[in-house]
Amino acid sequence: MQMNRPSDPAKIEPRDARAKRSFDALSYSNKRRLLIPIEDAKSAETRERRVAKTVAMLSEGLA
Repeated sequence: MQMNRPSDPAKIEPRDARAKRSFDALSYSNKRRLLIPIEDAKSAETRERRVAKTVAMLSEGLA
């Protein structure tokens, strides 16, 4: 099953190796749970804030 990526996927890719490993280990449903709020952000600032929060959670293993 393929996930739809938002128009600016580079901005939502995890920025460190631990966050990327954590994200890759998630199920499809949990990936969507994290990506939907980022995709739904109306402004770039909100999207960037949500990306930072999500990456921090993934880095700490909290997602």
